[in-house]
Amino acid sequence: LCSVALRGADGPLGERAFAHERRLTERLPGVVDHLLADAGVSFDAIDAFAAGTGPGSFTGVRVAVTLVKTWAWALRRPAVG
Repeated sequence: LCSVALRGADGPLGERAFAHERRLTERLPGVVDHLLADAGVSFDAIDAFAAGTGPGSFTGVRVAVTLVKTWAWALRRPAVG
């Protein structure tokens, strides 16, 4: 199971959870895009990123951490585990 969530200053703005077996690297960015669109939030409006560090499948955690670190680096925002 993989999940993503978006939080604003006043609380949760949305979340998605889905089962996956393969191709998480291809699927996860699209899930995040849909979550942001549904919440009416632009990607560059994100103040910080977070990723779970486990327990979980090794590959799933690695994909999530890599995406969060990449997005945080690109936008010059903080990232936490």
